Amino acid sequence: MSTGLLPANGNRLCFETDILHRTLPTGDPETSPGLCEPRYIGPAVVFLSYSVKLTCDGEATLTTFQSLCRRLAQYSEVPVLNKREVKEPEPNKQYSMMDTDSSTPLLSRSLSWPCRNHHDLLFYSAVLMGHFSSMFNGLAKSFAMKKGRNSGRCSGRETAEAMAKEAKRNNFLLHSSGTVNVDGSNNFASVFSKRGKKGVNQDCCIVWEEFGCQEDMIFCGIFDGHGPWGHFVAKRVRESMPPSLLCNWQETLSQTSLDPETDKKQHRFDIWKHSYLKTCAAIDRELKQNRKIDSFFSGTTALSIVRQGELIVIANVGDSRAVLATTSEDGSVVPVQLTVDFKPNLPQEAERIVECQGRVFCLEDEPGVHRVWLPDEESPGLAMSRAFGDYCVKDYGLISVPEVTHRSITTRDHFIVMATDGVWDVVSNEEAVDIVCSTGDRRESAKRLVERAMRGWKRKRRGIAMDDISAICLFFHSL
Repeated sequence: MSTGLLPANGNRLCFETDILHRTLPTGDPETSPGLCEPRYIGPAVVFLSYSVKLTCDGEATLTTFQSLCRRLAQYSEVPVLNKREVKEPEPNKQYSMMDTDSSTPLLSRSLSWPCRNHHDLLFYSAVLMGHFSSMFNGLAKSFAMKKGRNSGRCSGRETAEAMAKEAKRNNFLLHSSGTVNVDGSNNFASVFSKRGKKGVNQDCCIVWEEFGCQEDMIFCGIFDGHGPWGHFVAKRVRESMPPSLLCNWQETLSQTSLDPETDKKQHRFDIWKHSYLKTCAAIDRELKQNRKIDSFFSGTTALSIVRQGELIVIANVGDSRAVLATTSEDGSVVPVQLTVDFKPNLPQEAERIVECQGRVFCLEDEPGVHRVWLPDEESPGLAMSRAFGDYCVKDYGLISVPEVTHRSITTRDHFIVMATDGVWDVVSNEEAVDIVCSTGDRRESAKRLVERAMRGWKRKRRGIAMDDISAICLFFHSL
């Protein structure tokens, strides 16, 4: 069998395949329609049960997505095999990869272009540089076949949600207090949340390592609900944001071409920013149409971070805060605030609200606490100027548009603290960084910070019911 694919860079890629003479866990290929078909992932093909001979004309670069292929192999119940490295590849020379348990060639490659670098070869995968325009279609096909469906069709959103479930089963995704530390990853996340004295805990968090099956990506999000249905709104946004963002990211990626003159880091950020803006707008629309959750007088803030290699992208809706700990010129570890607390009294926020006929003022018994009010009623009294939900004031200046920023991580940068206002109301940026730095066990860092905030509420806010308190500490470098 032979098939061809024209990748984004214009090089023609041809595959010649032969079915391996062995029994697959799912049964005989002849009785498992479609199992031995190639899986197309943009300019990529993942062969789950073939030996492969690959020929490429023109200049191209092979790269590998180990995590993605491992997931695809799991979905189709094909054993995951080890990775090999081909050193100093020569043009027009064929290389064969062998099964660790036999001498059966699983992947072979004919190189017919100038080889300038060493290339890792991964069993069952050959990926040409280009855009990942059909990534989720390929993933969806794998999911569909595992479920026994014949249509092979699944929306990108459904596929991303299925990927999240798989990540949770593999302990790559965390929804509660705890830690995420995947073997071989440079990321380490500590999460802790504590209910306040106002009722149910309306804070919630998420950490998703290998976000979207990308080995160099992690997603962290922290959400602070408010109002009678605030805990439901927060959890709904937590569930919706990662898969929606993943979908919009791959769609934007597939529609964008990189100009050689363009700054690659800026280009990557622009894609994430566009994806975040589209995602947040869609989430707010969906929330309004959700008949199971009453978001008219309830809502949530949302602070999230995506780390992709050394790029971090921060998106903030509301008054939660992200603070970076970095080494200064004198060698001390200092805080750098990465986000703006979107309070109603910020000049640009107050101006927008007033222009929309909303009102901003403090109550007599809450001096210094500015809130958003309807034109003719002392309601709802929101202490933030941006949020999902809260449709009672969406026509009066409240928005769900995120501020999206980015930063490149260096060896001077140590960790980011993401926390709800329950922390920042009583703990300064400097104190937060000192607390995390002084915690010997990274696993306890978020808990230590939350416990310090709890003591701060008792000492500094006597007579005021303690707010819910939640924090994520994301460390960048493995020990």
